[in-house]
Amino acid sequence: MLKQKLDKMIRDRLATEITSYSNDFYYQIKEYVDDVKVENADKQLPNEFKDKKMILNLSCLVYQNNVEKLGNLLGKINESKGFAVRFTGPWAPFSFVKSEENGTN
Repeated sequence: MLKQKLDKMIRDRLATEITSYSNDFYYQIKEYVDDVKVENADKQLPNEFKDKKMILNLSCLVYQNNVEKLGNLLGKINESKGFAVRFTGPWAPFSFVKSEENGTN
């Protein structure tokens, strides 16, 4: 029973830390983008990240003049101990186009 309590405390602490880092990264990234969508973070990672867990998955709509700034920020995050960033694109802005049928994204 004590082991279960300890395991729960560890899981809760880890969840709090993940939320804190995710929020911090999100708001740093948001400064350089015109729009941002939070995507599912439970995706399969490429082999180069097989020992990592995705904590944040974003689609960002970025004006051309901010791409380098965003890339620099993501590079700094990538250099942080324990974190890895996969920065891909540019991609067509499908995530940011509203559907004509129901007016939603």
